Amino acid sequence: MSTNSRIKVFLPCQEHDGSGRIVRGILKLGQPFCCVELDVECNLRVRRRSGKELNKKISEFANVDHMTMFGRPLWRLYASESYEKLLGFVIMKMLGGNTRFSTSNVHHVFTAVASRVCIDPCVNTEKSIQFSREAVENHLRLLIGIDRTTGMLKTATPSEPVVAEAAATLLVCNDGKSSDMTSWTTCIQMVSEELLAGGIIEKGAKGELLGRLLCILARDQLPDGLSSDRDFRYSRPFKAKMFLDELLGDDTVTRHIDGEIERRRAGQATKRTLPFGDENLDFREGWCNFNHFTFTTENLPTTLEGLQNLIRRLLRRNAALQLSPRQPDWDLLLPVYTGNINKPIHRNHLTAIFIQIKNRHQPEKFILGTESLKCFRPEQLGFCVQMEFGSSFRPPLARMRWPTLASEPFVFGLQVFGANYRTFPFLAKYPALDTACGNLVRTMETLSEFPDEPPLLQALNGVSMQEPNANARSRRVRYGGATGGAVGGGGADVAGVSDELGVREDMGEEDGEDTEDDGGVGLGDGDDM
Repeated sequence: MSTNSRIKVFLPCQEHDGSGRIVRGILKLGQPFCCVELDVECNLRVRRRSGKELNKKISEFANVDHMTMFGRPLWRLYASESYEKLLGFVIMKMLGGNTRFSTSNVHHVFTAVASRVCIDPCVNTEKSIQFSREAVENHLRLLIGIDRTTGMLKTATPSEPVVAEAAATLLVCNDGKSSDMTSWTTCIQMVSEELLAGGIIEKGAKGELLGRLLCILARDQLPDGLSSDRDFRYSRPFKAKMFLDELLGDDTVTRHIDGEIERRRAGQATKRTLPFGDENLDFREGWCNFNHFTFTTENLPTTLEGLQNLIRRLLRRNAALQLSPRQPDWDLLLPVYTGNINKPIHRNHLTAIFIQIKNRHQPEKFILGTESLKCFRPEQLGFCVQMEFGSSFRPPLARMRWPTLASEPFVFGLQVFGANYRTFPFLAKYPALDTACGNLVRTMETLSEFPDEPPLLQALNGVSMQEPNANARSRRVRYGGATGGAVGGGGADVAGVSDELGVREDMGEEDGEDTEDDGGVGLGDGDDM
């Protein structure tokens, strides 16, 4: 076994195999085993001290020891080293042994952008297959399956917070006072012109790629990212209101919420029936900490407790979530914590911002249905956004769903229209960035849907791994980055998988005891995600 072997040598497709009997079909090799456990340190700590580890303070997440627990065990070599040494090592692995990031190198660009907004190569062209092969061999791409007959690869974007942090330092240049988005602009342009238009990466459905990108770009503009302190400046907690003000415009959300409250008050509502008071129930007073997106292939849990457990796991790994294509109602989930980040996590303060993406010229009617009630606790003020990328700009449309029962939450919704600086004002600070995002939208609109994956690849979703938790029980989870494996050399090592591989993390209660049942730990409602 060699960590520097090339896939075409280590696992050649049938027609390129060195054995004539294999080429002629007389003999047939079995499918390769490509599964190596990830999140090793995290899983060990969860089993040994479940309550203490899982209730760790959010303010303690942005440090070397915590962030190197996730993803490939390789990062633990630097668990006791400085931020600068860890960052330099991760960048070197991302760039295939280089230390200088080049925005004209398509593999450098893909590696940096994919680790933050979760993009994947196509599998239906020889060009995209060769691209994927290089990404696995030299740029930390995860290989989760190979079709030995055709040589086609199934790869995934691993969810690793240290890699996302390193990518952010390459994409955003700042001196602690102001931000230079030139690298981001050039990279987005290359994604549009060479990767998307060239048929190398998938454009996805409905414009979720643009939605993920806008959330990450707005996150990169926040003051913590411009701090003079360099250590994990793109992984620190930030106020949800600050993020929404950056994404949608100063006080846009609060102004519309206040308007809905005043309208309700005019209808003779009492203070008790209005979302006032406890800031721990108001998403605007909450904290986010995502520095990248990962994705799931399963629907969200159907219980509030299961959803809270998922949100805690995402917060622990600094991730937001691209939801399953089959998920009704929502496309993106941004985890939020409304409690004190300097105290142990309490599940009652776990909530999220839910985003739905639409890409039609004629906006759809915006309705906050009963689907939003199961996402938030009673009396909590929750937030949902519907982004209409395909329509022209118009002022946002606000909706408030008022509880009819004491057991229901307040749900505020905002429908925004357009996909340029008028809808997302932070883009106005960077005209070239606004133009690049506009070109990306036009490229996605002109591309036809790529053909479905060949049937031989549809079953190559990785290998499910069983791992006991603190109570010696086990479940599979299928969201990005818990465990996984890779075949390949150089930058491949071992990586987190973004499809079906995972190890369950039990959610301890605030007193440090383990929970007996989490109500759907994974992204699904049952034992499996």
